Amino acid sequence: MEQLIKLTGRIAKVLPLQQGVSARTGNQWQSQEYVLEYFTWAGSMYPDKVVFKVFGEDKIRQFALKELEENITVFLRFTVREHEGRFYNEVNCYNVMRNLQNLEQTRPTEAPATSTSTSQPTTEGNADDLQF
Repeated sequence: MEQLIKLTGRIAKVLPLQQGVSARTGNQWQSQEYVLEYFTWAGSMYPDKVVFKVFGEDKIRQFALKELEENITVFLRFTVREHEGRFYNEVNCYNVMRNLQNLEQTRPTEAPATSTSTSQPTTEGNADDLQF
């Protein structure tokens, strides 16, 4: 059974590109593995890590993940396979989202280019008339 999960963190390491030719179809293939560091809960002192794979030249190019890139959410599919009586986990990435909103909140804001007036609008009438 597959387990789908999403994790947000930073790309700690980009592993070497793997490529070859399928013995079954004769088509060329590429895959790239990445190490994602993420915190399990807000109070964690040390990050957890997971190695995941992106399969296919088009996906590798589309996601364009870079080492030390922060605020990345990866959508992962966990599967298991058996080879000669041993079982192996496979963690495949099927989508990536860059959290630009979170990134913008962590950056210092610059002063606006145009000045804004801080004067209060004047009202006619008595002081009890509030403009809401």
